[in-house]
Amino acid sequence: MGDGPASLNENNGWKSWDVTNIVSNWVFGEIANYGITLQGDGDTIGQRVFYSRQGNPSLAPRLRIRFTVPLCRGGKTIYATEDTWTDSANPGDIHGSDRTLRLGRSGGEFRRALLRFPIELYIPANTLIYSARLEMDVVNVSGAPAPWRTSLFNLKDVFIEPVTNWSN
Repeated sequence: MGDGPASLNENNGWKSWDVTNIVSNWVFGEIANYGITLQGDGDTIGQRVFYSRQGNPSLAPRLRIRFTVPLCRGGKTIYATEDTWTDSANPGDIHGSDRTLRLGRSGGEFRRALLRFPIELYIPANTLIYSARLEMDVVNVSGAPAPWRTSLFNLKDVFIEPVTNWSN
């Protein structure tokens, strides 16, 4: 399950994706919160490099959630507690301690990012989510010019940052 694909431009800086569908389903218990994976469209050659939580913490991937609870509207920014990236060209390599996350395609090789946000610690179950945005800061761009399409999906299983690679 995921939200619709989104396009990225060729500029560095903050990028944002609508993940309201995924976050709402987490909060209502429709799907388990194992995290989000980002991947390129598979057709476009190029790479986008984002800050990870191990890089500059103020530039780490984050969710900005707007919600309604009885008699109150609220908002919360939640930073990733786990993030990594995987590389089909080097399927056994582990990138959990890298300062950046890589996403894209080079020839027949693919890179995707994995993120985990512990929303259950901050947002009560069954809270009405009216907006959720994933925000990530691009620090390097290579390859195809805009538009560069990405898709986001709910992960179907737990990933463990210090041991996750393409093969597992």
